[in-house]
Amino acid sequence: MNHTDKAFLSIKKLLALFFVVCLLFACVQIKHDYIVKENSERSLFAPAWIIQSKAYKIDSSVEAKQYRYFVSDAYNANQRLCLKSSETNATKKIASDVTREIVNRSAKKNKKITIDAELKDNLEKNILINLYDTAVAGQYWEKRDYLKEKGAKKDYSTYKCDTVVKIKKSALIKAIEASQSKTVKMRSNKDIVNAIDSYIAYLKIEY
Repeated sequence: MNHTDKAFLSIKKLLALFFVVCLLFACVQIKHDYIVKENSERSLFAPAWIIQSKAYKIDSSVEAKQYRYFVSDAYNANQRLCLKSSETNATKKIASDVTREIVNRSAKKNKKITIDAELKDNLEKNILINLYDTAVAGQYWEKRDYLKEKGAKKDYSTYKCDTVVKIKKSALIKAIEASQSKTVKMRSNKDIVNAIDSYIAYLKIEY
């Protein structure tokens, strides 16, 4: 390795270190306008799975690969209603995320894809209608006191709830296939048909 290559690697390392330091500094600067009075974990930290990209961490069993996991949250002064709303939102998220994944996956293959907003909305609604065999994999709640002195618009207390729901990939495939056959417009649109077929094939490979 010559001096130029060594110098280039040194610069890359310094830039990487600078990025990490900046990221840590940014995290430290984040200020919340509330305090957590109590939570369901009885710990200082929320579970990792409340972030969608880490939702799968809720399940460490050997069967985890058979499922997809979806997370959403809700706020309510009533704990029971808060948890129920977050469960409803997580179920809706299955349909919205899957629809977005289908369109994005197809767009990568075909930049000229023409899937209009109405068609996407219909697909999302039909997937939601045909969902079955979903289950709550985990729930987490925090009781928060929002304070004006911390930047909140007013002082008040509420619950913030997170729910992760799971659905078997086989059940998800059936929901997508059923939604595809709902309307003539959807069956006659080549772009959406190809996008759905591609996504179903992807899910089958996954499990």
